[in-house]
Amino acid sequence: MAFAYTNSKGQTYYLHGREVELNNDQTRTIYFFAKDRREGVLDSVPAGWQVMEGRNALPVLSKEGSERRNGSGSKRSNSRGQRGND
Repeated sequence: MAFAYTNSKGQTYYLHGREVELNNDQTRTIYFFAKDRREGVLDSVPAGWQVMEGRNALPVLSKEGSERRNGSGSKRSNSRGQRGND
């Protein structure tokens, strides 16, 4: 049975995997979601990975234990331009 994920909008996506050859002649498995079942459909999420829902409700695979990035890109202090009263 194919692994299916239903997002917050009620759309169902199926997880697929495919071996691709890189420019340096190594092979790597790529994972992707599709609305229909195609060649390469997987029965489960690969070990060490988890399914997360992106901002636009599309499912993505993420390494287990990793957290979403908030998009800020850097850690900035909110005290810019303020001085302490010592």
